[in-house]
Parts: sequence; C-alpha cells; structure tokens
Amino acid sequence: MKNDYNDTTLRVLLRTTGMLVLFTVLLINYRTTILPYSAFSIANAMTLIDTQHFQSIGLIKDISYFLLIVLLVHVCWAALITISYYAIKRSNRSDFQNDLIWMLLVMSHITFIVGLNSYLYPTSITAYFRDEIYSEPIFLFVVGSILLSLFLSGVSHFKHKYIVYAAIAISALFIIQPFTKNQVIQSKNSNPNIIIAGIDGLRPDHLLYEQSAKNYAPFINSLLSQSIIYKNSYSPQGRTYVAWMSILTGQYPKTNGARFNLAPPELINKTFPVLEELHKNGYHSSYAMDERRFNQIDQSYGFKTAVGPKIGAADAFITNFADLPYINILLNHPYSGIVFPYLHNNRAYGKAYRPELFNKEVINSLSSTTPNLLAVHFCQLHWPYTSNDFINDESSDWDGNYSHFMYKSMLKKVDTQLEQFFSELKRRKYLENSIVYLISDHGEGFKLSESSEFKLHETSPDLQSWGHGTNILDQAQANVLLARMQFTNGEITSSPKIIDGLFSLIDILPTLNQQLGLNLQTQLDGLPLPTTSKGVDSDRYLFVESSLPLKTMNTSFIDEKKIVSEVGSSYVVRSSGKAVMKPEEYISLVSRKQRSVYQDELQLALLPEQNSLVLLDFATKNARVINHEDNDIRVNKLLIRLCMFYKDDFGFDKMNRCAGLNNGIHKNG
Repeated sequence: MKNDYNDTTLRVLLRTTGMLVLFTVLLINYRTTILPYSAFSIANAMTLIDTQHFQSIGLIKDISYFLLIVLLVHVCWAALITISYYAIKRSNRSDFQNDLIWMLLVMSHITFIVGLNSYLYPTSITAYFRDEIYSEPIFLFVVGSILLSLFLSGVSHFKHKYIVYAAIAISALFIIQPFTKNQVIQSKNSNPNIIIAGIDGLRPDHLLYEQSAKNYAPFINSLLSQSIIYKNSYSPQGRTYVAWMSILTGQYPKTNGARFNLAPPELINKTFPVLEELHKNGYHSSYAMDERRFNQIDQSYGFKTAVGPKIGAADAFITNFADLPYINILLNHPYSGIVFPYLHNNRAYGKAYRPELFNKEVINSLSSTTPNLLAVHFCQLHWPYTSNDFINDESSDWDGNYSHFMYKSMLKKVDTQLEQFFSELKRRKYLENSIVYLISDHGEGFKLSESSEFKLHETSPDLQSWGHGTNILDQAQANVLLARMQFTNGEITSSPKIIDGLFSLIDILPTLNQQLGLNLQTQLDGLPLPTTSKGVDSDRYLFVESSLPLKTMNTSFIDEKKIVSEVGSSYVVRSSGKAVMKPEEYISLVSRKQRSVYQDELQLALLPEQNSLVLLDFATKNARVINHEDNDIRVNKLLIRLCMFYKDDFGFDKMNRCAGLNNGIHKNG
C-alpha cells in the first residue's frame, strides 16, 4: 500500500509541477540579480504604471490571465513529464531509485527547454546554454527524440488513457495547425492596393539619398532609388500615434485633436472618412503595428482588421517579466496570439520577436478578392534596440555613442525585414497594381556633434536633444522619409526623382484623395504631393509641434524613475486596462508645447519652457534668439502665420509675442 500511495499519478504530477515552479522562481531571482531594474520598475518607465493603477479591473484581469496561463503551462509540462515517467518507473526499484530516475527526467526536460531557448533566442537573459553543446542542433535533436520516445512509451503504460488521448489530441492540433493554412494569392482588381509602410524612427540622413556615408539599409535604398522622394519632409509631431493620426486624417494635430500619445479616446475623433469612403468602394482595410504601447489605433478606429500585440498597460509588466524559456518557445506558434496576446508579434519584447512571423500575419490579414488599404508600421528601429539574435559587431560603426551604434545595427535588421515583406507581397500578387508610400513617423535625436552645423550664439538654445518629439529645433527628430512608388505587375513603374520643397505626412491623404477621386468631405490641412518640381508650392508654410519637452530625456541613457516622476501623474489606467493621459492633464499640457512654422529655408520656433522665440536660417546655418525689440520682416511674417494657426490653443503665446502683429490671412496658414 505504501508504494501505491507514494507512486500515485497525482503525487507525481504535483511534485513535478512544484519542481517546475521552483525552476521558474530560481530563474526569476537569478535574472533579478543581474538586471539593474526589476520588471515592475521597467513597466513604470514604459507605460507609467504606478501602484494606484492596479485599481484598474482591466489591468488586474490582464496580469491575472497571464499568470494563470504560466501556471497552466507548468501543469501541462508536468503532465507530459508524468506520462513519460511511467515508461521508466519500475516496481522492483526502491522509492529512492525511482525518485532519482524521476529527478533525472525532470532535469533532462529543463536542459532541453533551456537549450532550445538558447538556440532559438540567444539574446534571452535565460539563454544560459548559448554557444554550449547543450544548444547545438544535434544535441537538441537527440535529447528531444529521447524525450518524445519516453512520452509515447509512457502513454502505453498509463492506465487513465482517456486523459492521455485528450492530451494527444490537443498536442496534434497544436502541431498540425501551422501546416494546414493555405497561403492565398490575390486575384486581379481594377482598383489599386494602397500600402503605407512606416518605419519607426528612420532618419533620412542615414539613407543614401541624403548622402549617408554608409549603406546601412541596402533594400530600402534600392527601393528609394526607384521612387519619388519628397525631400525636406516633416512629421507634424515626433510621436508615432500623433504622426499616424495626421497621416490617416490629412490634418495637423491641432485640427484632429491628437496632441499626445495615449490620448483619451473621448477627446479624439476616431472616425476616419477615408476608411468609410474606401469601404464604400469595396476596399478591405488593415492596420498593423508590432509595438502598441504608445499607439492605440485598432479596429475601433474603423479598420476591418488589426494586427499586432494587445493594447494595454499590462504590456510593459508582462514583456519585462516574460523572458522564460518555455514562454519564448511557445511564441513560435500561431496560437500564441490567444495564449500570450501581449507577447505575440510584440517587437517591444525583442528577445523573442520574429520579424518573419509578423510579416506573415500582416499579409494574411489582407483580402485576396478585393483591393486593400494596408497601413503597417515596423518598430525594430525604436528604442530599446533589442532583437532575438546578436547584432553584427562592426567596429567601424562605433562612434562612442552607444544608442546611435545600436540604432545603426537595428537599421540593418529592419531593412532585412522590409526586404522579406516586399518579397512576400510580390509573391502573393499584392504588388500587381499598388500605390506604395514608404515613410517614417519621426526621426531620432542622438546629440551627434557632426549633425549640427549651425552657428550658435551665447543665448542660443540647444539644437540637439535625445529622443523624439522633445525639441523642435533638433531637425533629426522631425525630419522624415516620405517616398511614393507605383507598382505594376510586381515592379516599380513610376519614374524615380527627388523633389525638393517643404512637405509633410499630412500630404499623403490629400494625394490619395486626388488620385483615387474619393471626394472626401472633410477638412484636409495637407496638399497633394506634386509629381514634378514645377508643382512645388514655394510659398508654403508648414507647422510642427513638440510633444512634452522632457528634461529627463536630455541624457545619454534613460532614467525611467526620473521620467515617471516628471510625467507619471499625468496618466491613468482605465477599467479597460488601457493607459491614457488624464483629460484634464491632456488639455493643460498643451500649454507646454513647443510650436514652430517652416517656410522656404527658415524655421521660427516658440519655446515656452525657455521663454524664447528662435529663428533658424538653413541657408546661412545661423540660429538666433529673437528679442522683443527686433524688427525683422522675415520673423514678423513667420510669426503672423504661427499666431494665426495656434491662436486658439490653450496657453499659447504666454510671452505675448503676437500682440500688435498685422494678422493677415494666408492661404497656407
């Protein structure tokens, strides 16, 4: 009776589960000792979660669901080991001997899982066997085969076969599903596919058309060499959500109301007239993005389908806790979108992000029978510059600036992703008749000494800052890529050229409206993009504003605790589990915005934080602060446009610069 009691299935299952849970606890504790910050503190930095936000029922549900799934993974893994144990347990052995055999089996499973994680995801913190024999394919194949054989043998020894049959059925479904879905080919349509492909943070000065010293992105440069490139293009604001809202509405942030990331939905018009009109014309629409912490555009904005990780404040907590071998491995399966919605196709969890899987899911979201509007955004180039394998260590790229070095390394990776993406689009016939825009939502500031050639005076403000959306005088933050190309039969048929002028991301929608004859009944702040240099409006005025100019961002490395203390109180996690800016803060923080206007080769910027008005002259490379007593015709002309455009903005012109100006109305301002 004693042996029967000690060797009951339940007992083996429970103690195996306990061992695996202990293994996880040890991994987490070890990881905590080698990382400078805990998962929770990083979560604070990334989504500004505070303990008070755990009053959100949505956030509690999301984290509880994740922890429950992790527990179920342990139980299922323990069940597999328990079944396998019956293949090697012998009644003629002592309890101690069987326990040793059981322990060896458990350790073999752990070794195999850690080894497989080390092979697939070498940059994982828990890839302890990287570059060891335990992560070699031959070793993994042999050990995996042995463990599989033990499991199958254990099935025949297991008395409760109905449980085993259920486990095998579930396992078969898990394994077979990826091979059963056919890859459809798009049929011909008279209306063109519209593809707007965005690359997060891509700086034009790192591309060959802007005389980059090195070809960091050969595929992107190859595309651009066949495209119409609009030089001197700007983002209305250097923030992803705000930039995409401007693209999809054709409006400045001041017009569409999207002034910050994580905007309260009740303050935003989430209806895109372009989607309504395209849907009437038989279009299918998809929005895809592989990092959703600060961009909440999804199906609630009118898109038919949305691709990417789940949106919510739990994202940061889960992605910084989840680096465990078995979770990383499970993310390879398509069902991971259901099991781990915050980790599936999430570039923010870079250690296990697979670009080819995201590409595949994006293309699978398209319609094969109707024309498509696809808005897709690739975020590998965004901080914190992590990936599922190591970067190529090229010492020639090292310039003493770590963030810039990693940025250049990740640019090569996103270039590879774009190449695979366009290759698959072509293979699946989505480029037979397509209009494609290749854009970036903003640039990135690295405080590179060679990037500023302006003559500075003693009173001149800093023209370079870290990050994006923090300093409108830093041209690297707002200057973006804007290129257009026409595909016919899978090849680019539009004539390549570079058009010099002043352009903005808000110009994409007016161009589509004109080209497709949509007749959108809505205000469009942008202008149709010209096809030749003769069509450029030389008297155009462009407006660019900042997000929040954070002092804590003006360092080479982000101190998340200081960021949280500076702006954390402005956010709240709602019952849905989504983090949003408090409506009352959203309105008041508008007063802290930097605002500027571009015209020809000039930029005039109003900086409330510095209480100054600054003029940049790109022709003479001169930057100077404008005093009250200055009477410069060029400055007055620009200031009139700036005052007229932002006159109704909360807290605008605290310095009373607009008083007494001849506020004439201009067609572009």
